[in-house]
Amino acid sequence: QPKPQGKTIYNPKAGRLIFMASNLPPAPPNKAYELWLVPKQGAPMACGTFWPDARGNAMMMESTMPSGMEAKAFAVTIEKAEGSETPTMPMVMVGGAGD
Repeated sequence: QPKPQGKTIYNPKAGRLIFMASNLPPAPPNKAYELWLVPKQGAPMACGTFWPDARGNAMMMESTMPSGMEAKAFAVTIEKAEGSETPTMPMVMVGGAGD
């Protein structure tokens, strides 16, 4: 089973974010994957929920991020289907901004 992988393209000036993932197992029943922006300081910010397709691929385009938010990293967790205000451990994926 290949390891889950993700790539984030983030433009902090415009507050625009594109996230692509592959090799994700299906989310458990009534759960979703949630993407988090981990800022240089402060608590992680929810960027939205997503579900992989049958092949384990997912893509999310988010344009409602606050502009000017500096990202230290991005992380993915499994949350309840409607999303969560704070990340539930463990993190499924974590990568530096630009990974």
